[in-house]
Amino acid sequence: MRHRTFARARHAFTLVELLVVIGIIAILISILLPALNRARDKARAVQCASNERQLYMLCMMFAQDHAQHLPRASWSSNNYVAGGGTEYIDEINCWGQTGEGLVDFEHGGLWRYLPGIQARKNIVLCPGDNGEQVRYGSIHEVAGERNFSYSFHAYAQDRTDPEMGLYRYDTNAAIMTPVRKLGVRVGSVKNAADHIYIWEEIGPNDGWCLNPMDDTFRGITANFDDTPTGRHGGQRALNAMRDQVPGSPGYNAWLKSGSGNHCFFDGHVEALAPGQILLDKRRNNYYLPLFDN
Repeated sequence: MRHRTFARARHAFTLVELLVVIGIIAILISILLPALNRARDKARAVQCASNERQLYMLCMMFAQDHAQHLPRASWSSNNYVAGGGTEYIDEINCWGQTGEGLVDFEHGGLWRYLPGIQARKNIVLCPGDNGEQVRYGSIHEVAGERNFSYSFHAYAQDRTDPEMGLYRYDTNAAIMTPVRKLGVRVGSVKNAADHIYIWEEIGPNDGWCLNPMDDTFRGITANFDDTPTGRHGGQRALNAMRDQVPGSPGYNAWLKSGSGNHCFFDGHVEALAPGQILLDKRRNNYYLPLFDN
């Protein structure tokens, strides 16, 4: 008797079937990719907020060792010049600077509480920072890649410090030689939960944050060196892509499309859109008044 052997017929994918599978994969990617980008952006924002909380805790540790006085914020013109001296920086400043937009990771009053250069680099730079160029009246390039994202409330300096005159809009004030004075006492700030201490900026040139919004009640115009960021919020929020003309549709969209993290004097961190700060019309805004008198 003859035995017949039957071979299984092998079927290959047809071109149409391959195209259908590729189409399904493309659709799934288009659905999942935005969600993945949002999750990644959210993770960066969370890490950024953590950075600010850690900076705040370092400031509180500094205050505990200095009769409750906060450290001085870094101001580029009195931090990297030879006249200040590393002893001056290590003694009373948050950190030194080697130039505009450039933190000195070797010298600074906060660094004694945070060992390790890499740890210091990580804590001062938001992981979502888009690398915008330094702002100083206008956006301009600097020598070297900017390496920090945060700045401190400029009025947290000792109000008897001669250098404070430069930041009270006194056109007759002269630039003073750096003096060895700490910041204000932690408990001296009025309504600590209402005023921002650590700001997330677009391209900070130094660690001083001056009033970024128009203060119509006090006759103080906005300071365009220190603009709050909207980098957390997707492509529409990217600072580098925004229309910089106030009042234009693109600028108005940027005001509300993203957010930045800001740590208040009581230690809590809030994500605020640029417009929430820049368009703040309250008499007691996020910046002023910081003290009772």
